[in-house]
Amino acid sequence: MAEAQAQTVKINGQEYALDALSDTARQQLNNLRFTDAEIQRLQAQLAIAQTARSAYAQSLQAELDAQGEEKAAPKKTTARKTTTRKTTARKTPAKKS
Repeated sequence: MAEAQAQTVKINGQEYALDALSDTARQQLNNLRFTDAEIQRLQAQLAIAQTARSAYAQSLQAELDAQGEEKAAPKKTTARKTTTRKTTARKTPAKKS
């Protein structure tokens, strides 16, 4: 019968036998594995949110471009003539004492 090989874990380039780790070290290893998995899950969610944001931004830009084309359609416009008014200073009567 083949001998069972001890499970090992590599931490910072060094291999450790799992059964040689203390309970505290095993718990910290489990915490590390859990947080690594959570980081991967959150990175996947972030990628989904970034993709959705990009799609929304493209959709908004397309809508704004379409509105701009509608506004840019040829319309009959009349030019407004602007005039300037010349103002003159009024003389105020002198005060009587």
